[in-house]
Amino acid sequence: MGFYLVREDEVIKRYGMRQWPAIIRLVRAYKWKPKQSGNYDTMSGQLVSTEDANSMADALERALVHFPNVEAELKLELQVKTGLWRPPNESEEKELQLFLEHKTSFGDNRILIDLIEFCREGEFRIH
Repeated sequence: MGFYLVREDEVIKRYGMRQWPAIIRLVRAYKWKPKQSGNYDTMSGQLVSTEDANSMADALERALVHFPNVEAELKLELQVKTGLWRPPNESEEKELQLFLEHKTSFGDNRILIDLIEFCREGEFRIH
């Protein structure tokens, strides 16, 4: 059991019961504020609009700037794109540390990079 991100009735991404909520907490710490009502942390078939998906991708890019093991070239590219050159603030640091403590369940940074790419493709549902 877990969280399934579905597009056109096809499961595209699957996250464990702790993974998706951790991602949601991380993007909220990095200023993600969905435009639609809802919190996107349940498996109720909620639609994530294209606008919310894109703003989630923006927040993930800001978060990746602060990840300790992001390749220097990618980090610089993300800093230029996001305009984020400062160290993490207190709330970002807290969520980043919590996220990194559970990193073993996420593998490497590729899972977030893949999620950014997925979000850029448009709306999806969470089941």
